[in-house]
Amino acid sequence: MAVTPLGTPILAGPGTITTALSLVGKKTGILNIVIVISIFALICFLTYMCFIYGESIEKRLKPSHIGIMTRLMGLILAVVAVQMVIEGIGGAIPIITAKAQIKA
Repeated sequence: MAVTPLGTPILAGPGTITTALSLVGKKTGILNIVIVISIFALICFLTYMCFIYGESIEKRLKPSHIGIMTRLMGLILAVVAVQMVIEGIGGAIPIITAKAQIKA
C-alpha cells in the first residue's frame, strides 16, 4: 500500500521532468527530442521489468551486491544533482559561464 505513493513521484516527479527539459533544452532539434523520448521509454520499460521480476532478482543477488548497487545509485544521483546546480548557477550568473568558457 505504501509503495505506490512513494514510488510514483520518484519515477515521474520533478526530477524526471527537469532532466527531460534539461536534455531537450540544450538542442531543440526533432531528432534530439525523439532520442530523449526513446531513452525515457526504454528506462520506463526497464523499470517495469525490475518491478515485475524484483523478487527473483533480489533472490539471486547477495546482500553485499545490493549494498554496492545502492551506493552507486546514490553516487550517480549526487553527480546529477551537482551538475544541475552548476548549470543553474551558471545560467543565473552569466559571468561564471563566461569565465568557464575562457578557461576551456
